[in-house]
Amino acid sequence: VDINKTSNDALKIRLSQYQKSGSQLVFRNEDANHQIRELAHALNEKKYLRALVLLDPFGMQLDWASIERLAHTKIDLWILIPTGVIVNRLLDKKMELVHLDKLKSFLGMTEEEIQLEFYRIESKQTLFGEISNIIKVGNSINRIARLYISKLKTIFEEVSEEPLVLYNS
Repeated sequence: VDINKTSNDALKIRLSQYQKSGSQLVFRNEDANHQIRELAHALNEKKYLRALVLLDPFGMQLDWASIERLAHTKIDLWILIPTGVIVNRLLDKKMELVHLDKLKSFLGMTEEEIQLEFYRIESKQTLFGEISNIIKVGNSINRIARLYISKLKTIFEEVSEEPLVLYNS
């Protein structure tokens, strides 16, 4: 599933060499969140179905609500989380959070929860009195990944941290 038809067509060509007779590869050009909802519905309707779900969202197009829909299905789920490339950049140092709606949708958190997780207020005494500064917490890329895993654990019975590999890109 890819909303970009060119990318989807290129993947179809690349994977066609691995297709076995009698099997069918299905490619869809649309929003992955919609397809995840459809998949979750099918898996809930037909309890004998199982799925391996590999999610590699471009940017932050994957909504937390979509992942929550998969929670009570029988799947193995692999997610590539764009911690450094996108999420960390949206968590700016001054807590201006220009793209707050995207952060809330992707992380499944309120503005207050995001602020508490990633920012601290530091007060300093100066000659002119006390000054408070907003400080972004350190090691935020790892913090984003750990937070996401922690949130996954709240909705899935078994979440393994073993395959977790953090890359700074």
